[in-house]
Amino acid sequence: MGLLDKLHSVADIRKALLPPGVDPFNVVIDEIYSSTEASLGGRRVILAGTNNYLGLTFDQQCIDAAREALLKEGTGTTGSRMANGTYAGHRDLEQELALFYGCSSAIVFSTALSPTLASFQPWPGKAM
Repeated sequence: MGLLDKLHSVADIRKALLPPGVDPFNVVIDEIYSSTEASLGGRRVILAGTNNYLGLTFDQQCIDAAREALLKEGTGTTGSRMANGTYAGHRDLEQELALFYGCSSAIVFSTALSPTLASFQPWPGKAM
């Protein structure tokens, strides 16, 4: 048995739950109009499932700050902090967040996997 073979039954159940021709993982957004509207298959739709909670994706201040950061820092951190070190901006942001929330410290993750791993770390040893 291969490592992922046990997931075939889960995939079969998922397929059985969906109407024929429907694949929620293959939805293509044609054009973004705003933080809450887009074109999908030629139809104007409301984006109800985005992570744009505060509607800041089209905020001019955010766009200007992002543009400035791109010119100064480049397009990304090129990896995790453990592999490449901590950017001064990450440290400064953590200090600002801790102060804002009245905490002794805060942590900002530069890669998506890191917060997932950090959130599971305390679980071993606790009864679930």
